Amino acid sequence: HGCQVFSDSMGSQLALCTHLEELDLYGCTQLSSNSLQAISMACTRLRVLNLGDCPLLSSAVLLNMAKRLVCLQELHLARVKHLDDECVQQVAVSCSQLRKLNLNECKGIGDPALFSIARSCPHLHTLKLRGLFKVTDCAVEALAEGCPRLSVLHLSRCD
Repeated sequence: HGCQVFSDSMGSQLALCTHLEELDLYGCTQLSSNSLQAISMACTRLRVLNLGDCPLLSSAVLLNMAKRLVCLQELHLARVKHLDDECVQQVAVSCSQLRKLNLNECKGIGDPALFSIARSCPHLHTLKLRGLFKVTDCAVEALAEGCPRLSVLHLSRCD
């Protein structure tokens, strides 16, 4: 259920792990921008990153991270409240090697983000979009055409 205390010094310590390939920070309620910046600057080999349910994660910080973490293959952002289409569009372009993307319950995400994912992430095989209310048939069609490897698509509660 996530770490309740995550200090900047912890982020600095994690940044010393320059060979880190997988990092799960799901539910870390105190995860600061400074910690995330330090981690993304030093841990450029990350392939798997889970920042789901991190309430302090901003679009600006995520964009800066994505520009550095071009090797990401899995990105989990479920329940990140501040995400919007523009942010996800830029993440899709920066992290074009993504194979798995989890955007469950990211209420600010809609068609523009999904069109960008379809154009920029041809290796994507798993996409989780549960609880997104701004998704239309056109976006799903674009994903089907633009992501030929897509084998897992979660669209439940996308009314």
